Amino acid sequence: MVTKREDLEEAVSILEANRALLGDAVVDVAVSALRRKLFAWQDETITPGEQFEQAVALVADLSGFTAMSELMDAEEVRDTVNALWLRLDSVIEAWGGRIDKHTGDGLIALFGVPERHEDDAKRAIMAALDMQVELRLFNEQAWYDELSHEWGVPDGEAGEASAHHRLQMRIGIHQGGVVLGKVGQSESVTAVGDAVVGANLLERIAPVGSVVISEAIFSHVQDMFDVEPLEDVVLPGNRENSVAYLVRREKPRAFRVALSGVAGVFSRFVGRTEEVAQLQFLLQETQEKQMAQLVMVIGDAGVGKTRLLSEFEHLLGIFPARICLFKGRSHRWTEQLPFALIRDLFTNYFDIHLRSRMEVAREKLTQGIMELMQDFGERARERAHFIGQLLGFDFSDSPYLQGAYYEPDRLRLYAFRDVAALLTAVTEQYDAIVWYLEDVHWADEASLNLIDFLVQDFPHIPLFVVCLARPTLLEKRPSWQILSTQGMPGYVRLDLAPLSLVDSHHLLGELLQNIPLVPNRLIDTVAAAADGNPLYIEEAIRLLIDRKIIEPDQPQWQVHPGKLHQIHLPRSLEELMATRFAALPDEERQVLQMAAIFGRIFWDSGIRRLNQQSHTQLSDEQVDEIIAQLEQKELIFRQRTSILPGHQEYIFRHDSLLNVTYDSISEEQKVVWHARVAEWFMTHVGGRMIGDALVIAYHHLRAGNQAEAEYWLQRMSGNVMFSSDGPEQE
Repeated sequence: MVTKREDLEEAVSILEANRALLGDAVVDVAVSALRRKLFAWQDETITPGEQFEQAVALVADLSGFTAMSELMDAEEVRDTVNALWLRLDSVIEAWGGRIDKHTGDGLIALFGVPERHEDDAKRAIMAALDMQVELRLFNEQAWYDELSHEWGVPDGEAGEASAHHRLQMRIGIHQGGVVLGKVGQSESVTAVGDAVVGANLLERIAPVGSVVISEAIFSHVQDMFDVEPLEDVVLPGNRENSVAYLVRREKPRAFRVALSGVAGVFSRFVGRTEEVAQLQFLLQETQEKQMAQLVMVIGDAGVGKTRLLSEFEHLLGIFPARICLFKGRSHRWTEQLPFALIRDLFTNYFDIHLRSRMEVAREKLTQGIMELMQDFGERARERAHFIGQLLGFDFSDSPYLQGAYYEPDRLRLYAFRDVAALLTAVTEQYDAIVWYLEDVHWADEASLNLIDFLVQDFPHIPLFVVCLARPTLLEKRPSWQILSTQGMPGYVRLDLAPLSLVDSHHLLGELLQNIPLVPNRLIDTVAAAADGNPLYIEEAIRLLIDRKIIEPDQPQWQVHPGKLHQIHLPRSLEELMATRFAALPDEERQVLQMAAIFGRIFWDSGIRRLNQQSHTQLSDEQVDEIIAQLEQKELIFRQRTSILPGHQEYIFRHDSLLNVTYDSISEEQKVVWHARVAEWFMTHVGGRMIGDALVIAYHHLRAGNQAEAEYWLQRMSGNVMFSSDGPEQE
C-alpha cells in the first residue's frame, strides 16, 4: 500500500526527472513546497507535548535591516529578506534539519527531531557554516545587483555601498531537551525547551558573522572542527558555567579506513617497517632537495595499502617539517570523468561537501585559493576561476575566462599552470606538500596527466604524491612503470609485498588473542592459505566464526578442536569472499545485493525503497534486522556520519565483497535496480548539490538510460568538459 510519504517522494522524483523541460526555477519552487509537505507530514506523526531529550537547536539572527531601510521601503525589505530565507532554509533542509519557525529577522531549526541521528550535531554545524557562505553570496550577488542597477548606484561604488548595507548573521547551536506542541491558538507545531533557550543565549554572544556552539555540542564534534574557546556561559540545565566555542572551520576529512580486527579485537600494525621507512626517506628527500616526487604504492587487494598510508599519516605528526596535506580518492564511477580525482582532492581540502550547492562550492573554492595565494592579489581570484573551470565547477560566466573559454587546449594549459602556481604559493607557508591518493587504478586519465605535468614541468616544487593502486594501474599508465624502472627522477615504485610467514603468524596471534591456547593447526592452515594477505587472514577468521569452528564468546573465545578437520579455505581472497556470501541466508544475500547496486557506500532508507519495489518484499522491520545482522557479521560497517543527512550510511567491508555481491546479480535485475536508485537519489537529493548529478548520471548509465545520463553529466559540468589529454605548450 502506497503511503502519503511515498506519494510525495514520487512527486519530487517526477519533477526532478522533468527539470530540463520545466526549468530550474519552476522545479525548485515546486520541490521546496513538496518537501515542506513532507515535514508537515512528519509533524502529524508527532504527539502534542512529545519530548525529545537530545535535540539539537540552531538559532540564527540577521542584522543590517536599519542600513537596508535607507535604500528600500518596508515592502522591498520584506521581499529581500524572504528571498534570503528561502536560500537559507534550503541549506538547513539539505543538511537534514527541520525549520521550526521564523521570527522575522531570525529562525529556529531543529536536528534530530522527530528522529535522532548520531551525527545531528555535526550536521547542524555544517548547515550553519554553509548558511554563512550563502549569506555572503547573497550580499555579493543579489544585493550588489540591486544597488548598481535598480537604484542607479554606479558599478564602481556598488561594492563600497554593499559593504555598508550588507546583511550579517549570528548563529548559536545547543543540544538539550525540547517539547514539541501547538502553542496558543496556533495550528503549527513548535519547539520549546533547554535546547532552544541555550541556542538563543549562544546566538546573542556570538560575534557577527560567526557560529558558536555549546560544550554539549563540542563533545560530539571535537575531532571534526577547528574551534576557539570563548567566554563561559550558564546554559539551561547546568548549574555551573560551561565553555562556549567559536567554530572556525571543519578539519580535513579522513579517509574511510576500517581498523584491522575481527569481532571487536583489533590488531596492531604488523610488518611494513621497511616500507614506512622508505616513505619517510622519500618525503625527507622531497623536502630537503625541493623536488617533486610521485610514489606508486602497488599491491593486490587486501594486502594493506590503506593501512600503510594510515600509519604513515600518523607519523607525519612528528615529522620535523611543516606539511600541507591533501587527500583524494578515485571511484570506479568517475573513471571516465576528466579531473575527477583532482576535484576530489580540492573539495576535501577546501571543505566542499556533496551537500553544498554549486554556488557555495564555487565560493569556498575561490576563497580557499585566494587565502593560500594572498600575495597574488586579484590574480589569485583569476587563477581560482581557471582551476575551478578545469575541475567542473562551472565558472563559464567569469570575465577572466572569456578570452579562452572556447579554446579548451588553451584553457587547460592556463589551468595547469595555475595549479602549479597555487602549489608554489603553498610552499611559502609549508616545507612540503603531500598528496595522498587512494584507488588510483580507477583514476581518470586527465588527473594522471596533471600529475605528470607537475612532476615533469615543475620538478622543483616540493610535492610528494603518494598513489595507492593495484597492479592494473601500470597497465593503464605504462609510462610510469618505464620511468620508475629507468630511475627517472621523480618517479618511484614501491611494491607492497605479501607479509612474511612470521608476520602472518604475528597478525594471527593479535587477532586470536582471546583464545587461551590457539591450536597450531589453526594458525598454520590460515597462514598458509592467506599467502601473506592481511585481509584474507581476517576474513578467514570470520569464515571460521560463521561455521561455528570459533565461538567469539567474551571474555574468552572458544575453539572446537573436533571441527578443525572441517577447515577448507579457498585459494584466493575473491573466492573467500564468494564463499562467505554464498553461505548467507537468502534474505541476507538479497539485501546485500541491493546494497551493492548503490556502490561501496549505501543507506538504509535506500535499501528499504528498493525492497518495497521487489517481488519478494520484506517488511521495513525485516530489512533493518537483516542490515543489523550483516553488520554483526562484519560484512558491512555503520558510518558515524552520513553524506545524506537523515539517512543512516553504511559501507562494505571491502571492495572484494562488493564485487562478488554485484557480480551475483543478474543483468536484467541490475538494469531495474539502477534505474530505481537513480529515482531514489532524485527524490532525496534532487541533483541540486555538487555531488548529486554525477551519482544520478552513473545509475542512469548503468540502467541503459544514455540520454538521462548525459543530461545529468551536463548539469554537473555546466559547460564543455575537457578532454583527458595533457596541455599543449604554447
